[in-house]
Order: sequence, then structure tokens, then C-alpha cells
Amino acid sequence: MSASNKAYVSTLLMLVVCLLLFSFSPQRKALEDKKKNLQDELKSIEQLQKETKEDQEKSVNELGLLKVKITKQQDAIDQYHLQIQQLKENILQAEQEIQTISNRVGNLQNDYANTIRNTYMSQNSYSKLAFLFSSEDFNDAYRRYKYVKSYSDHRRKQFDELLTIQDTLYQNIQRLEHNKEEKITLLTQQEQIKQQLVADKKNKEQLIIALGKQSKELKQNWEITKEAETNLQNQIAMHIEQEIAAKKAEQERLAKKAAQERRDRLAAQEKQNRLAQLEQAKKERTRIASQKTASNAAKKQAIAGAKIGKAKAVIATTQKKATQTVAARPLQGQENVVADKSPNKEKNNTLKTLAAPRDLAPSGKSFKAKKGSLPWPVRSGQITGKFGTHPHPVLKNITITNNGIDINTNKGATVYTVFEGVVTKKIYTPTFQWAVIVKHGNHFTVYTNLKTTKVNEGDRVSSQQAIGTAYTNTNKGGTVVHLEVWEGKKKVNPIKWLRKSV
Repeated sequence: MSASNKAYVSTLLMLVVCLLLFSFSPQRKALEDKKKNLQDELKSIEQLQKETKEDQEKSVNELGLLKVKITKQQDAIDQYHLQIQQLKENILQAEQEIQTISNRVGNLQNDYANTIRNTYMSQNSYSKLAFLFSSEDFNDAYRRYKYVKSYSDHRRKQFDELLTIQDTLYQNIQRLEHNKEEKITLLTQQEQIKQQLVADKKNKEQLIIALGKQSKELKQNWEITKEAETNLQNQIAMHIEQEIAAKKAEQERLAKKAAQERRDRLAAQEKQNRLAQLEQAKKERTRIASQKTASNAAKKQAIAGAKIGKAKAVIATTQKKATQTVAARPLQGQENVVADKSPNKEKNNTLKTLAAPRDLAPSGKSFKAKKGSLPWPVRSGQITGKFGTHPHPVLKNITITNNGIDINTNKGATVYTVFEGVVTKKIYTPTFQWAVIVKHGNHFTVYTNLKTTKVNEGDRVSSQQAIGTAYTNTNKGGTVVHLEVWEGKKKVNPIKWLRKSV
């Protein structure tokens, strides 16, 4: 096989491998995973819709769920379209390559047929046997035999390899066609659901109209709810301010205490140094007095020796010198006694800095590091109320300010903490039932609409610890958990802190 043919066949084999691996590509897997997540969310929404309708046929909460469902369903349909489009592009590419290979195979078939025909026609004049016997020697004949055999094997092998590639590509195209048909079927199902959603949109409009007829009652309920919410928010804000102020005061108290302790240590050290200096001065005075006394005694002894020397003047000159030498030696010994002593050096004591006391709540930096990856406060649910200011879904010229997010969940759902911390406050109101505030260093999380609670003020809680159960409002319809995140005194969007899905 020539180098060009080998390169051609290698290219075709690589194409086959790429097409076969397409079914396992990361991009396709990502699309499949996203589609599955959307399907799970749609099932969750349908379950929540059933529970909401059991409470009240027409409610604002049902309207919110319907809006979320329509958005999620459209996202799912878009994912199917993307997958179908990818399959179409790959199928078109495969068909083009198959056509190229088919043309190549056709040419090889013609070449192979011509080779056989020419060989047959030339058998009388130039047969294989004649070709071999026309060799100059045995080695030449053997080479001609190998040439004839390799030529025939080469053509057959090339033809068989291309047929194999063509067969593999046909199998792959059939697989892709099968996937295409499967996706088209799924897309058809999604289109049917989309038609159902069109009907749901009409139902939504009818629901808005029906709720609009109750606008007076809705407005009264909204005003009552707003007043209760304002009262609750004031309590939450006041408590958080108190916690921040208490923490600041505690930090200042500890700083003052540390400063006072440092001053006390410095004063004690200074006093100790003064006492050491006084003790050293006392020792120095005692040393000087002792030295002076020894010097006076030496002088008196010298004078006495001189008098004795004069009295013994009659003694021979050699004895007199000896007596004088003996009298002088004590003076030299006393000089050694009164040698100066070096004063003791002062020792410097190193001051130790007191370690700052640990906060009762975990470090705020740890909570901040979890931004975008915190777990949800419920195991299943959909966000029906977003953070910020939004127009009322029914009432005109009225806006709603949401300090957190509203998560619609199942009846009796357990509510969990999103991060470890300390429960600093529990607040009860008839409208929103229990609210639990958890401190995480410089951050706070607030969980509202709890029917029951499982924690008390001062309790230390771990991440994803159960703190209560969700409250179901039969008048408004639905089970909604309200979550807030505070960064100091500032309310922030909880969606940016939670992970993307439950």
C-alpha cells in the first residue's frame, strides 16, 4: 500500500473513532445532565402545584409556581434542540465522508477488475509462468514471484480494508440516525408539553383575572402582611445591630483589658527593675565600706611595724631589712582583697502578648469562602420569590420588596442550616410563625416561616443541621420557606451564596 493510501485510510479510521466517541463526549454528557436536572425540577414543580391546589384553587403562590414551571420547561426544550442540532451536523459530516469512501471504493473496484482482465488477456503472451521463467536466475525468479503475490495481496487487502471502513461508517450512521429518531421523539413529547404550557399560560391569565376580582381583599391582605413583615424585619435588624454592637463592645473590652494587662506588666517590670537597682546599690556600698575598713587596718599595721623597726634598730642591718619586707607583704595582700568587682547585669524580660479570645461564632471568612456553594435550607423546592424589589403579580402600582428569597417546598419539609454557627435569636409572629437567626462570625442567616423549631438561643449548630419544619399557609396556599443572608448590617442576595441546585 502506498504512503498516500495509508494516510487516506488512517484519516478515515480517525473519523470513525471520532464519530463513535461522540456518544460519550463531555459536551453531550453535559447536555444530558442539564436536561435531567430540568426534568427533575419540573417533576418537583408539578408536585408542589398539586399541594398548592389542595390548599386553595386560586392563589398568588400557584401563580408563581406556574411562572417558574413555564421557564424551566422552555429551558428543557432548548436543550433538546441543541442536541438535535448537534446530531444533524454529525450525521451530515458522516454522510459526506461515506460518499467519499464510496467513490474511492468504486475506483478501486474498477482498477481491480481491469487488473484481472488484463492478466487474463495477457496469459497467452505473457503469463505468470512465462514471467517467472524469463528470470535471469533463481533469486530473480523468487523476487518476481514475491512481487506477483504481494501485488495481488495488496489490492485485495486495500479493497477489504476500505470495505470494512465503509461498513463501520454505515453502522455508525445507523446509530446516529437512531439517536436522531430518539431525540425527535423526545422533542415531540416536549412540544406536546409545551402546548400544555401554552394552556397553562392561559390558565395563568385567567388566574390573574380571577385574583384581580379579589383585588380589594388581596390589597387588604397585602397591607396586613406588609405591616407584619415590616415589624419582623425591624426586630431582625435590631437584633443584628445589637449583636454587632455587642461584638464590637466585647472586642473593645478585650482590647482595653489586654492594654491594661500590658501596662500592669510593664509597671511590675519597672518596679522589679528599680528594686534590683536599689539592691545593687546597697551591695556596692557594702563593698566600698569593706574595702575602706581593710585599707585602714593595713595602714595601722604598717605604722605599728615601723615603730617596732625603730625599736630594734640595734639589730643587724640584714635583720632590719627582713623585718621591713615582712611588714610590707600584708599591704600587698590587702590590695588584692580590695579588687573591684563587676556589677551584675540586668536581665531583660520579654513581654508576652495575650492571644485574642475566639468568637463564639465561626470565622466570618470561612462563611465568605463558601459563597456560591452553600447547601439549600430544604431538600427539595423551587424559588418563587427573588431578592430585591419587584412589581406585585396581580395588584397594579404596588411593588414588593423581598429581603431574601422564598422557596416553595413540600408540606412538612425539614429546614436545615446552610452553615455552622450559633443561634442568637428566635422570633415568633402570627403571620410568619417562627424565625431563627444564626450567626456565622460577621454574617447572619435568617430562616422564616417555620412551624416548629428544634433549637434554642445560644445553641451551636453544624452545617445542614435540622432546625425546624416548614409552615404551610392554607389561606395563601403552599409551603414557603423564607431565607435571608446578612453581611453585617447589609442584606445580600441569598441566590449568590447558594449552590445552583438543591
